[in-house]
Amino acid sequence: MNIKILIKYLLALVPIFIGIYLLFYLESNGIMTSESSHRGKLSVATLALGLFGSLRAYSFLDKR
Repeated sequence: MNIKILIKYLLALVPIFIGIYLLFYLESNGIMTSESSHRGKLSVATLALGLFGSLRAYSFLDKR
């Protein structure tokens, strides 16, 4: 596999990794607990934004 293609895939995955880490950070520091209202909606929105960002990054990097 070409190293440029591998770097392209890893760069495209950065937004979803950021979204997952953000959820981990909020949970581990007690900012977003199980008693928080709208916790599920916030989790889904964060992951959806990360997935959409990864899709946009991949489509941008694939044009090059």
